This record gives sequence, structure tokens and C-alpha cells, in this order.
Amino acid sequence: MNPISEGKGRWLWRAGAAILVACALVPVSRVEASSSSSNNDPIGKVNSLGTRITQEFESNSSGSGGSSGSSSGSSSGSSSGSSGDDTTIIYRVDTSTDTLTVKDISSTASSVTIPSTVKGDDDVTYFVTAIGKNAMEFNTTVTSITIGDNVTIIGDGAFRKAKAVTSVKTGAMLRVIGAEAFRHNVRLATVTFGANLESIGPYAFAGNESLKSVSVGNMATAIGEGAFRNCINLTSVKLGDSIAEIGGS
Repeated sequence: MNPISEGKGRWLWRAGAAILVACALVPVSRVEASSSSSNNDPIGKVNSLGTRITQEFESNSSGSGGSSGSSSGSSSGSSSGSSGDDTTIIYRVDTSTDTLTVKDISSTASSVTIPSTVKGDDDVTYFVTAIGKNAMEFNTTVTSITIGDNVTIIGDGAFRKAKAVTSVKTGAMLRVIGAEAFRHNVRLATVTFGANLESIGPYAFAGNESLKSVSVGNMATAIGEGAFRNCINLTSVKLGDSIAEIGGS
């Protein structure tokens, strides 16, 4: 054999082996498919690499009533109500725990309810456990928000500058309110916290000029910096016995 050809062949073999070893060492990460993904990737499917598929799907309601979910894309559910008052919630699915995070809320209605559970077209009932970052930021029509009992976390900026909101009722299992979650909700006058609330993030309610009173239960241990800064009409604050940390104002 030609020595040059033989050397070249050995070099190619070694390079190929190195590439295979490198590929084997690359960590496999979670795959996320948007709601426009092919229906050939159902929720919970395990792909050829053995990773779980995480998908998104929509729940759409018309008027003030119910909703329906679709695990293989988006679907529309309707109920009685005035025309044009529509709410669409996009959820991100974690198939390892059968839980949902609210990714986006688009609504022209006056009230929005985050449900405790949503049933997908795959007949799996998912628990709604979190509201994601900036989920309903800048909304201008919603005046009241009701959050289901299974939601434990409200993400940073989730309802920031939703300037029409006047009342918020959180669920019984809510533990964490993220930074700036309700910042500059200038008409927000009433907030009802569940008994399990543990922490309120920095600037969570800052700039809420209409907020007059706040009552936090005995499970709460921390209130972040500026959580109620520039709430100029806040005259009553009741804190539980477990508060160990209050950030600067």
C-alpha cells in the first residue's frame, strides 16, 4: 500500500473515533417543542435519545366560562359570554411531573382565572403549578385575577404593569411571589393571600398607588427589598410571626 494513503487512512479513522467519543460525552438536554410542533410528537413521548418531550398547548375561553386544552397543538373551547371577551392561556408542559406552567396569558376579558387543573386531549389531567415570567405583562383590560389552588409560584414580572387590575385572589398553595410580579398595577386595591405564602420578592407590589392594606400569614418568612415601595396609600400592613427578613424600603 502507498505509505501516504495508509497514513491518511489512519488519520481519518482516528478523527472519526474522536468525533464518536465527543458525541457520546455531550449531555442530553430536555427538548422543548412549541405548540406548532408536529402531532407526531405527543406529550410524554420519549424520543430516540431517551429524552422527555416538553410541549406547549393552548387553553382558550370565550366570555367568563370554561376552557379546553389540546396536547398536540392548540384548540379553542367556548362558553357563553359576550363576543370579543376572549382569553387564551399558553401552558408549558413538564411531562416528568404532569404539571403546567402558564407561559402566556392573552385576554380582552375583564376577569381571568388561572385554573387548578387542565385536562389535555391526551386525557391526562395536569396540575397548574406556576405562572411564568412576564406571563400577562402590560395587559390593559383585565380587572380581576383569580389564581387556582395548585399554583405555588408566581414568576418575576408575571402581571407587571397590568394597569386595569383592581383585585387579585391567590390560591391556597401559593408559596412564592416573584420580583416585580405586580409592579405598577396602579389600580390594584385588594390582594388576598393564601395561608401558605412564604416570600414576596423585591418590588413585587411597588408603585401600586391604590393599595391600602396588606395582610400576610404566619408562613411568610421574607419580604424583599422595596416590595411595597411607593404604595402611597398603603396604611395597614399585618405581618405574621415568622417574618425573619424584610428588605430595604
